Amino acid sequence: MNLKREVLVITTDKPSEGKISKHLQPVTAHVVAGTNLFNDFFAGMSDIFGGRSGSYKKQLSSIYSEAIERIKQEAQRIGANGVVGLKIDIDEISGGGKSMFMITAIGTAVIIKEKKKEASSGMPKRTSTELSDRVDNERVQRLKQLKALQEKAKNNNFDFTPETWEFIIKNRIKEFFPIVLVKLEALLNNPTHYMEETVSAFKENTTNYLRTMDVDDQIELIYGGLKSSNTSKKVEEFLNGIIKEDLLLDFEQINKLLEDDNLNVKKRGMILSTCSRPYYTEQDLNSYKELCQRIETTFPERGHHTKKKQLLSSKEKEVWQCECGKNNEIEITYCTRCGNDLYGFNDREAKPREAIAFINNKISLVKEALGIEEKEETQLM
Repeated sequence: MNLKREVLVITTDKPSEGKISKHLQPVTAHVVAGTNLFNDFFAGMSDIFGGRSGSYKKQLSSIYSEAIERIKQEAQRIGANGVVGLKIDIDEISGGGKSMFMITAIGTAVIIKEKKKEASSGMPKRTSTELSDRVDNERVQRLKQLKALQEKAKNNNFDFTPETWEFIIKNRIKEFFPIVLVKLEALLNNPTHYMEETVSAFKENTTNYLRTMDVDDQIELIYGGLKSSNTSKKVEEFLNGIIKEDLLLDFEQINKLLEDDNLNVKKRGMILSTCSRPYYTEQDLNSYKELCQRIETTFPERGHHTKKKQLLSSKEKEVWQCECGKNNEIEITYCTRCGNDLYGFNDREAKPREAIAFINNKISLVKEALGIEEKEETQLM
C-alpha cells in the first residue's frame, strides 16, 4: 500500500498545472490550541505590538500549518494527490471559565493528472547547498533540542514531559518510537504501578504522535512494532486498534508478518488481514486472493497424529500429539496441557479459516462495489 505522495493543497478550484481527473470527497481537519491561549492573549493586549505579538503569530502560524498537514494526510488516506478549495475557519470555544482556539480546515480531495514534463533545457541543476544557503534560528534551536533529547535517551534519562511530547509530536520525530514503545509496555503491563490518568494520557499522546506522521512512516512504525516478538499482547492490541481505526491495512507489511518465524507474529499478520483500507482497486482483489493463499499455507499442523497402546490391551488407538509433547484423544480439539489445538491456536483466538472466510466476503463486496461482476457478464455476452 504505497500512499506516500506529495499532496497539493490550494484555495482555488483548479491547479495551475495539471488537470483534475476525479473529485473524490470533502476532507476536513480540526486543530485545537491550548486552553490558556485566549487568557494570555487578552492579558497581553497592552503589549500587542511588542514581543508578545510575535509569539502569538508564531503559535497561530504553527496551528494553521498543522491543520494543513492533517488535511493532507486525510487526502492521502483516500488516495488523493490534491485538495482544492481549501478554507480555514477559526472559532473560540469557551466553557468552565476557559477558552481555546479551534481551527477547521476543509477542502475537496481530488486526483490531479500531471502534465507531461517538458524536455530538459540543458541547464545544470542547482545543488542542495546552493538552494539552502541559510537556515533560520528556529530550525537551529529545534536541532539543539533534538540532540539534547537524544543524549538523555542514550543515558536512560528520558522523561515524557508535556514539553517533550509537544516537541516530538510537532516535529514528527519517528526515531523516538522505540522509546515510546518501551514506556508504553511498562504502563500497559503494570497498571497497578501507575494512575489510570497517566496511562490514558500516554496512550492519547502516542496515538497523536503516530497520526502526525506521513502515512508510510506511520505504517512503518506500527507494523515494525508488531514485528517484534517481544511486543506484549496489550501493546499489540493498542497498535492493532490504530491500524483498524485509521484504515492502515498494508499487504506488503502483513506478508512480512506472516513470513516471520515466530508463531505469535504470524498470528498478528492473520488478524490484521481482516482490517480495512481507505479505498480499494482491482489490484487489491488480487492482493487479497494472494493473502488467502498465504494464510492457508502459513499455519500447518504443529503437532502430529500418532498411535498408542491402550491399557490392558494390545490394540493401538489413534491420538494426536501437541507440540508441547502431550498426547491427546483424537476427539479432543484443544490440548489438555497447554490449551492449544493441532495448529497452535487456543479456543479464544481467531482461526485461519475464519480470516479466510472474512477476506473472501470482502472480495465479493469490493467486486460488487466496483461493478466487476457486471463487467465480466457483459464481456461474456
